[in-house]
Amino acid sequence: MTPENQVLHGPAPLRVTVRDPVGDLDQFRFTVRYNGLDVTRSFLRQCRISQKWSERSIVYENRVVRLPADGEHVIDFVYRSVSGEIGQARYAPPVCYPFRPRAVAHTGDFRPSPSIVRAIDSIAREEGFNPAFFTGLVAQESRFVPTAVSWAKALGLSQVTSSAEKEIAAQFAEWPRYPELERMPVELVRLLVRAGKINASNEWRLDPRRSIRGGVVFTRMLAERWSTPQQLERLRQLFADPEVEQAKLLLASYHSGYSRVLSALQARGTDWLRAPELQEARRYVNRVFSYCSFFEKPGETPSEEQNV
Repeated sequence: MTPENQVLHGPAPLRVTVRDPVGDLDQFRFTVRYNGLDVTRSFLRQCRISQKWSERSIVYENRVVRLPADGEHVIDFVYRSVSGEIGQARYAPPVCYPFRPRAVAHTGDFRPSPSIVRAIDSIAREEGFNPAFFTGLVAQESRFVPTAVSWAKALGLSQVTSSAEKEIAAQFAEWPRYPELERMPVELVRLLVRAGKINASNEWRLDPRRSIRGGVVFTRMLAERWSTPQQLERLRQLFADPEVEQAKLLLASYHSGYSRVLSALQARGTDWLRAPELQEARRYVNRVFSYCSFFEKPGETPSEEQNV
């Protein structure tokens, strides 16, 4: 199956290859289930189907698959041969491990400066983070635009907010800060950034390397809060894969604040990310996971296909 994991950050092609070395490729049953529902007919209507007799395979290619980032998608492909033999594969959700070093193989449709990609890689590794994890975060936050300004006046590649900036300032007091920026309306901030009045020389968040460093350091601060003995024990008790859940908690905290996420975890346990107040954070987490998983994988190759 290519891609190997669900793509939640935008539309993407999907190719499913069925190989049956002994079965009759003229008589079989192929079923697609989405969240328990049979969606085979609608899936096949959108597919280009080809047979490769030399490889004893059938390929289903869907050029555009859209999976909303705030939804849950359990997708199964089932092949039943004429003899009754069954093969099954699940289109798995994206997974991203924040502390396992994974090189970024590509950045998809983004075309960031190579210096930005190199800086993310080196700084993330210095702080003990997976470069693909933080590359996914930057893709979601700013789309790799160093001068990005959000409606909340978060700035730069890592979109560090004013409240996060105050925490980072304790470690980097020498970094330049534009005076009274947090009191300005966002329209004025954007105008001054476009005009070059607020720039990398007087506001560190617009300096690509400092923005990356600041975002990674702030993520490290959040990781320390989620890595206390008490928190780690709670994650081990609640979740089958605590490291993946810790990544979700980190990202949700980066987006919505540590206190809000902690309250949701305490109130709802394993269902914390479905809290109404974290609806936007849920979409954010899933999109960053999708970018991270997608960026780690090389382009489509036969070796990446998952056979049914």
